[in-house]
Amino acid sequence: MIQLDEKWLSQQGITGLSTDDAQSLLQHLYSELELRVGMRLSENLTDAQLAEFEEITNRGDEEAAFTWLETNCPDYKEVVQQELEKLATELRANKDKILGAAPAE
Repeated sequence: MIQLDEKWLSQQGITGLSTDDAQSLLQHLYSELELRVGMRLSENLTDAQLAEFEEITNRGDEEAAFTWLETNCPDYKEVVQQELEKLATELRANKDKILGAAPAE
């Protein structure tokens, strides 16, 4: 399971943010990761498969969603890891801009 938390941010060189700023950034990163993974996985799915997965996720059944992914996208964990690494690289590359934009405590 991916652990996007303040420790992970620190590992990327993002330190000194207020708790609120860190949580806001983490929420943004998690949403971005979901979007990127979804885009990559959807490239190899049919419209019917996409509709089926959307129906499962709309129900909020996380266990069924993971089972569906394991069946229909067996490489999804690898895709998640690849996209997380890309996001981490982008975060490290923009750390000065991110930290400069954060209000001083």
